[in-house]
Amino acid sequence: MSYIEEFNPVAPTRLELAYIWYLRLLAICFVGLALYYWMRISGYYPGENWRFDTMSSQWKVASAILAVLLPVTAAGLWSTLPWGQVVWTMSIVTELLMYNWFTEYYGQNLLIFTFHMTTIVVYLAFRGVIALKANRK
Repeated sequence: MSYIEEFNPVAPTRLELAYIWYLRLLAICFVGLALYYWMRISGYYPGENWRFDTMSSQWKVASAILAVLLPVTAAGLWSTLPWGQVVWTMSIVTELLMYNWFTEYYGQNLLIFTFHMTTIVVYLAFRGVIALKANRK
């Protein structure tokens, strides 16, 4: 009998399936955020800071970083691999810093802040419940 024939994957529990689909829902949200930054860079909307050639230096840096980081975040979260959660953390920290600590450059965005804080709380709740169930076994 070969190693492959001995391999019996364990079916995920309902909680684990909910966690996987939560990460995938987040991935879809991050695709939307990535499209928002790509629209900024491409100049889809008229106005200051809405086209790369007319943006301030701060917005150029932030938009370029997030336009690359957010699609990578979405791919990592969709695949549910550990690196996706690391990149997700980098994306969240970047936007939270932009919209809450550097408001003189980027303005304040309460919607982004609320979204990220809510997703962090739900993520931590999932991880906590999964860890508790694993410790009970």
